[in-house]
Amino acid sequence: FESNWSSDKIATLWRQILPSIATHLGPMNNDAKVGCVNCRTMINNLTKNGGITKEMADNQHIFSDEFVASLPEKSSQEAPPQHSATTTHDSSDLELQWGIHHGKLNPLPADWEFPTSYSIIEVLRLWLMGEPEPMKVPPLRYVTSSYVGHIKSGTGYLSKLRCVMKVVNHCGEKLGCWYEDGWDEEKVTYLWHTVWDDIGDRIKFKNVPGRDGAVTWQSVYNKMHKKGLIKEVNASQDKDGDMEDDVDDLENNVNHDLHESV
Repeated sequence: FESNWSSDKIATLWRQILPSIATHLGPMNNDAKVGCVNCRTMINNLTKNGGITKEMADNQHIFSDEFVASLPEKSSQEAPPQHSATTTHDSSDLELQWGIHHGKLNPLPADWEFPTSYSIIEVLRLWLMGEPEPMKVPPLRYVTSSYVGHIKSGTGYLSKLRCVMKVVNHCGEKLGCWYEDGWDEEKVTYLWHTVWDDIGDRIKFKNVPGRDGAVTWQSVYNKMHKKGLIKEVNASQDKDGDMEDDVDDLENNVNHDLHESV
């Protein structure tokens, strides 16, 4: 099944698989029939003498994309997010709630939409702090484009927001108001006020007081782009930039957690 797994479906899967591997299980076969086997012992028995490995090598077509695509799809309904173990980043106590939807493991809720109309101060909070309640959205600084690919124009919006944050991050570090962790609303507001005082003259808005943070983040992006701020910051950073570090940490943590669970 692609999704919507249950205890009954798992039991059915095991009953259907067992006959094809029974000859490799040896004396533990009887226990295996009811699922009462140690996973490590079963793996050792399956790989003993290379029997199951040889069968897999002789039938490599089962790993091909064409073969998998030819299998009938049992269900196209997306599974609701399932709670997972806590994932931490640096010294923070960050908890990510992962779900399987749109064909992959994703830390964003299935029905989450990109905050295109958020103000700059709102999106700064979302980027640095996330939205723990009610949707349990992680800080967007940990989100890669692959996690928003199912959202209309999601990768484009994330790319634009990343550009804004590069400028804010760069100015914040220069002005001594950027923190690696421990963000709260007061710190986020202080960050924006300080950054605005530094670059506000270059990105003024006619009808909205930019320092208050009420202007939309997309308007800030447009001004930063028009005035060359994004280009200047990109030129001052290495090709791979600091903004990728948090994302890489997330990917590494996820891969580590998955390997540990196996």
